[in-house]
Amino acid sequence: MERYYWGALSAAVGLGNSKLEALVAVFGSARSAYLADRQELLAARVYKEAAIDKFLKFRNLALPEQLQNFCERQQVRLMISSKAYRITAEGFIYQG
Repeated sequence: MERYYWGALSAAVGLGNSKLEALVAVFGSARSAYLADRQELLAARVYKEAAIDKFLKFRNLALPEQLQNFCERQQVRLMISSKAYRITAEGFIYQG
């Protein structure tokens, strides 16, 4: 499920992709970063207040599950471009 939270973060309005790895590093997982509240995101000090507010305004909490369902129905593998993942014969392994 972690890869779908990465996908949701990558698609998020307000968050530039260049800082996503730093955000996930602070929270320990893409899931925790995606579900963080405003105070937690501000305390992370990765994004400016305006970017956080924009992200929270448009954040769809159901998006990771929707991405997973879509990928499974369409038999599509979501590829994540992140150093936090490595590809193995079994799929993606989070290296956090």
